Amino acid sequence: MKIDYRNYFYYDESSPSCLMWKIDYKSNRRDEFAGRLDDKGYWRVNLNIPNSCQLVHRIILMMENPDLGEFLVDHIDRNSSNNKRSNLRICSQADNMRNKRKYKCNISGVSGVYLDNNTRGNRYWVIQWVDASGVRKRKKIKIPSEEEYESTKQLALAERIRLQSEVLLPLGYTEGHGN
Repeated sequence: MKIDYRNYFYYDESSPSCLMWKIDYKSNRRDEFAGRLDDKGYWRVNLNIPNSCQLVHRIILMMENPDLGEFLVDHIDRNSSNNKRSNLRICSQADNMRNKRKYKCNISGVSGVYLDNNTRGNRYWVIQWVDASGVRKRKKIKIPSEEEYESTKQLALAERIRLQSEVLLPLGYTEGHGN
């Protein structure tokens, strides 16, 4: 069942969620802000219709474009509670991943660069990215000795920075990817 969210809400940046009730609905009153923050910092709203507990950032863009389909809505600044229209973009899963923070377990300090200790006793810094056709690419830089661990790491980081500006930004990776 498609819901026309414009019947229930209107966009207003002065609201904490950027969404306001257009009508009196259940315990919600017209012109009150809509939604609640979930435990991950996303604003959600429930219309008490099966499967209608929706993410507010998605509703905001669905009010403009009801047929988002499988596309995602990304927070450009990665602040999950910032639903200002200027901070939202429609994107694919791949584009959404290109605006991702680095993992907490990342020891290199840069997204897309990790340490690989293979089973033969060799150690590599690996630079990883996904190209325009969705193929995962890797470049390995061997660590010749423990003394060269840090200098090899710096080479890998420099290569990732070069890739970021020359290859990845044109593919839709964001400046903040991995920060």
